[in-house]
Amino acid sequence: MLVISSVARREWERAVIKTTGYLAVAFVLASPLLAHAATSSPAFQLSDLQKIVSLHESQISPDGKRIAVIVSTPDWKTDKNQQEIDLVDAATGTRRALTWKRTDLSSPRWSADGTRLAFIANDDETKQGQLFVMSMEGGDAIRLTEAKRGVDAFSWSPDGKQIAFITEDEPANEKAIKEHDDAFQVTDNNFLVRAALTPWHLWVVPSAGGASKQLTQGTFSLQTDQQDQRPSRNGVVIADTSLSPNFRIHTGDLLSSP
Repeated sequence: MLVISSVARREWERAVIKTTGYLAVAFVLASPLLAHAATSSPAFQLSDLQKIVSLHESQISPDGKRIAVIVSTPDWKTDKNQQEIDLVDAATGTRRALTWKRTDLSSPRWSADGTRLAFIANDDETKQGQLFVMSMEGGDAIRLTEAKRGVDAFSWSPDGKQIAFITEDEPANEKAIKEHDDAFQVTDNNFLVRAALTPWHLWVVPSAGGASKQLTQGTFSLQTDQQDQRPSRNGVVIADTSLSPNFRIHTGDLLSSP
């Protein structure tokens, strides 16, 4: 059994009382600070949700001086998010809006020389996500595509003259689907789909505007969530997955493909 002398016990009690006193003094001194923090920083309120600003897909310009970013703010009246692409000065932090009243913005991408910015946005005419490009010298963006099923992904050519993009083919039985004859086979890894899958193929369009040209076709499909289509200096290299488990590599020339 451990035996503590009366002297040691008294010393221990003094130490406990002294420490407790320090803690009490510290609490008293900190109380006004805690009270001030509580009054100066009110609890998060439901109304504060209206003030939240979200930033998405920031893209630094090739010269590193500017940043294009999608800014999203909630609009409680419409129960939607209001979006715009802003241009931020990397040195000063000042920003200005590049787009106005555009919806479903995504994928802002700089041209190699930094003079233009391309992005995907919902188009009022086609009701689909289309490819737009705008000059950094001013002016509104111009629509480059009229894809009936919308544009899913795109990439600038290194010389900035063309943009490769992926879009989904129209279903072969579109008339039957409109008549509600839309039964389809569920394939491997696609058990959550609600309609028959159609192939996604690669197209190219002049970045200054003009007719789009299809580069790939067939029953295979470019799975846009698994592949990356980036034009090489003289052409394009594509990794794709068919609707079957087979994996393929395709190469093509942007200038001579049919």
